Amino acid sequence: MQMQNSYIRMLNYEKTTSLSLVQGDKSKIRLQLLDKSQKLIDSLNTKTAEISIIETSNNTLREFITTVVEDGVVTFNLNSVLAIGEHQVRIKVEDYYFPSSSSTFSLVILPAHDINTEIIPTEIETINIVVEKMTADVVEQVSVNAIDYIVNNKADFKGEKGDTVAAPPKVFTRAEYDALPTKSADTLYIVKEVE
Repeated sequence: MQMQNSYIRMLNYEKTTSLSLVQGDKSKIRLQLLDKSQKLIDSLNTKTAEISIIETSNNTLREFITTVVEDGVVTFNLNSVLAIGEHQVRIKVEDYYFPSSSSTFSLVILPAHDINTEIIPTEIETINIVVEKMTADVVEQVSVNAIDYIVNNKADFKGEKGDTVAAPPKVFTRAEYDALPTKSADTLYIVKEVE
């Protein structure tokens, strides 16, 4: 049964027909359920209220919430981040629908305004430390994988003279590599940078 001229009103705000929220706001919303005389309907107390949040631009249900009516008031918060723009609030309690077709209550979702896109110097230092640590881990893993690949694919690394046995490559530390008396352009040297 749809009540003739049933209304929704924000608690303590008699003239309000909409509420503006920042996108992602989880604040409690308290709405009064009123009859055609704009009087609070106490007879619905302890009944389950089904709240539908409908995006006005395309008439799409965006959120469905259930709660209990207490003192003629429904209290809820938005669980999802709604699209920016206007959304209609519709409430059903048993066979009663709020608001009636002659009135509306809207949530106006505004863009989040407190997003900080600046990086402060201490965050840059932290980022550099993380990158350095990740680089060391990656270099070590690549070195291990390269050695494993060479050992497991000996035939692919056979020398020009027809060597039949490929010895595992020597992995040099930076100091050992720098101390080599000569370096051949035809030789693969593996240098482990991280100790």
